[in-house]
Parts: sequence; C-alpha cells; structure tokens
Amino acid sequence: MTYGFEARNSSGELVIDGEYPVEVLNVEKTITGTLYSTGIYEFSFPPTNTIRFWKMSVGDVVTQYPSGFLCNKSSFTVRESIPVSQSPAPSGYGMVVYDASGNRVFQADQETASIGDRFTVQANIGSSPQIDANTSDEWIHLTDWNISVITVSTSFAIVLSGGVKRDTSSKYVHAGEEYATGPNGPNFSRPTTFVTMR
Repeated sequence: MTYGFEARNSSGELVIDGEYPVEVLNVEKTITGTLYSTGIYEFSFPPTNTIRFWKMSVGDVVTQYPSGFLCNKSSFTVRESIPVSQSPAPSGYGMVVYDASGNRVFQADQETASIGDRFTVQANIGSSPQIDANTSDEWIHLTDWNISVITVSTSFAIVLSGGVKRDTSSKYVHAGEEYATGPNGPNFSRPTTFVTMR
C-alpha cells in the first residue's frame, strides 16, 4: 500500500492495516448438531460473512460437505468472527482506522481474531501422498475442502466430506465422513486446507 496505516508485531506480521479489515471475535459458544448417521453429527453453516473456528481436542473430527459440516461428536465449542465493519461502531475513547472509502478496518474496543498459520492435509488414497500438519493450535477454520472418493466394489464408491482430525496434541491429519455413494470410479483424494486461531 502506498499510503495508509500499518502496524506489525515483533515477528513482522501485519496485525492492523488501513486497507483491509481485521476480523473481530463476535461470539464464543457451544453448538449442538443433529444425528446424521451412526456416530456422525451434522452442523449448519454459520451466518453469512461469519468465520467459524472449531475448538479441537485430540480425536475430534470436523469435515465439510455441500450442505454443512459433519463431525464425530454432537457438540463443539466454536468462536465466530466478523469483519470489524460489521461490529457495533465504537464510542468513547480508542483508536479507529478507516480505509479510503470511510469503512472501519480496525477499532481498539474489539478483540481481534489472531490468525495463526495455514496448513494442508491429505489422505493417502490411490496414488495420493499422505500429508499431515504439525501444530498444537486447538482452534481451526476450514478454508478449502474437497470430496474424496473410495471405490468399494465394481458397482459403487463412497463419497467422503473433506476435513481434518486432531490426531495428537501436535498433529492434524486428513479426515472425511461418508455422505453419499456414487458409481464406481477411480480412488482419489483432494487436500483440505485450514488456518488456526491463537
């Protein structure tokens, strides 16, 4: 950016920017899913323009498919964030940063969502290599997911949602829950990408 305001932390990471809005924590709550099939629970999407971070304990699975999320337990603690421009306008004292169009991109009276690192995981299906992610961060948001297909017999295959499992306290692996079956075809797996919150 040629003109404007930037603030960076001691690691050189951009934490406030006069051009792009930050995310602020809107709510932390427990959400409950509905039984989808044995041991699998379905969760709806969060409200529009909301980013949901899932609190992951060891063994937890969060996956996404076209209609929502499929998970391995009935309730999760989540944090949902929204762009600062959608939060209530500040009053009183404190710093506020606006972009060139007059939209709020930062305000000091809201707790910001501190985004960690981006990771990619992938299962070993067919010729796809296994890719794991090494992090101990417990809050994750799925940014990119894809279905995976496993051939079961000569007549049909299982279609899996795309997601992650917290395998150990310091490692995430690819995970998927069955949500459809389809005609027989080649095995394939696609990666899932997630970001963490600190």
